[in-house]
Amino acid sequence: MYESLICETISIKGHDGEDILAYYARPAGRGPYPGVVLLHHMPGWDEWCCEATRKFAHHGYAAVLPYLFNAFGPPEHMDDTIAKVRAGGGVPDKMIIGDAEGAARFLKAQPNSTGKVGIIGFCSGGRQTALVACNRSEEHTSELQ
Repeated sequence: MYESLICETISIKGHDGEDILAYYARPAGRGPYPGVVLLHHMPGWDEWCCEATRKFAHHGYAAVLPYLFNAFGPPEHMDDTIAKVRAGGGVPDKMIIGDAEGAARFLKAQPNSTGKVGIIGFCSGGRQTALVACNRSEEHTSELQ
């Protein structure tokens, strides 16, 4: 377990190379560390999901939580953003896949990476995890293990 963590909100390249927000937590040491992409639930990028991201870092993973609602609105206005997501029928599957692949690429590119990246999701993020695992693009088949 790692007592010292580095946690921050960053920008990563998601679907179609768009800049999206992500919450990034990792042990403060030099590593190398395996990575994990976390996919949030419909309530959005909330305190619980950020805490789960920190918990993975506490146990020796570099963890990133991409903000899957980026195209719908900022996390500061989550109620309005969720209303837009629901009114639009949810986040399009291709956007979820692209954002998850972008998060995996980000983790693999870090100097403290082992090159191994997994994925986990909670509630609707569980469905999205299965979606990503079954529909990765041809060019990114090695991004997620």
